[in-house]
Amino acid sequence: MLNLSLVSVNKGSKCLLHNIDLSISPGELSIILGPNGAGKSTLLNCMIGAELKYQGQIQFENIELKQWPIKDLSKKRAVLSQLAGITFPFTALEVVQMGIQEDAIVKDSRILCLDALDKMGVASLAHIAYPLLSGGERQRVQIARAFVQLASSEQGKPQYLFLDEPTSALDLHHQLQLMQQLQTLAKKGLAIVCVLHDLQLAAQYADKIILLKEGNLMGVGKASELLTEANIESLYRVPNHIVAHPSSGRPMVLLK
Repeated sequence: MLNLSLVSVNKGSKCLLHNIDLSISPGELSIILGPNGAGKSTLLNCMIGAELKYQGQIQFENIELKQWPIKDLSKKRAVLSQLAGITFPFTALEVVQMGIQEDAIVKDSRILCLDALDKMGVASLAHIAYPLLSGGERQRVQIARAFVQLASSEQGKPQYLFLDEPTSALDLHHQLQLMQQLQTLAKKGLAIVCVLHDLQLAAQYADKIILLKEGNLMGVGKASELLTEANIESLYRVPNHIVAHPSSGRPMVLLK
């Protein structure tokens, strides 16, 4: 489990996060929502150990996060950031192979990587140079790399996947494909934390919604509890109407 207790981040006179109390558990797809500048990426960076200038406590598997060696962390959590620039002409397959752990015991790492590319619908691009791919294709290759990193790590132990706006470069079909895969992985025991801007995707796929406003935790809970007309207007300053999805019963946000 990942536990944050009274976590705050200040940059100069600006408070980016204020006294965040939060727990992330295996088997849940947690989605962080909030407007621009709410502190979503800062919160994610705290969770993955990229933001070390915080006050409070962050315990990962009952050990303070700052005390974890990077190599050990890489076996327990994979990260997909917003910017994953690679300018060298590695092929898509070679980029995914970068996710293989150094001491991994994998019967056939090439098959593992090709399977990850196939799940993301880019197996046909395996031997294409990564810089030649479109933004959406690069995104799917990087997601495949993250999948491979965890698949080649410690099995049978809690693992975590952190994604910062993973759907931003994807078309509608591949957005749904990714969210369905994340939902499936969470059901198999993976702890997944995802920053999104799309309220509809969050409402339909999240096990847990985390609402941030101006660095403060506005609420943690199910979509049906938190995605209310009042909360959405408070967060995004837009009039809206909530209706139930005809199939899932989950909330759908309609803008007035």
